[in-house]
Amino acid sequence: MRKSVGAPGIVNEGVQRWHGRPVVVLRDPGRSPGTSPGRLYLSATGPPLIVRQTQTGPRLPGGRIDTDCDDPRSSVVRADATFDHYDRVGPISAPPGALDLDRLVPPKDLTPA
Repeated sequence: MRKSVGAPGIVNEGVQRWHGRPVVVLRDPGRSPGTSPGRLYLSATGPPLIVRQTQTGPRLPGGRIDTDCDDPRSSVVRADATFDHYDRVGPISAPPGALDLDRLVPPKDLTPA
C-alpha cells in the first residue's frame, strides 16, 4: 500500500468489522507497475492504527523495487499480516556482553559545556 499512496484506484470500502472491531478498509487494486492488490485495515476508533494488511494477488511487473522492503525475487501472491499490542511493551533486557556506558565515559564528562 505504501507504494500506492495517492495512486489512482485506491477504494475506500467504508467501515467494516474485523474480529469485532470497527475498521476502515482501503483496497488497492494493484494496477500500477510494482504494486500488488491488497487491503489495509485501519482502526475506526481511537488513533488510526493499522490492524491488518493483506496482499490478494501477485505483484505487477515493473516499477521501482525498494530493496529495503521488497525482494525482487519474491513469488508471494497472498499474504496476511495482523498488527496488535501497540500499547504493550515487551520484555527489554541487555544482550549478552553489552557494555556499561557509565564505565566507558565518566559521568562528569556528560555535562554540557
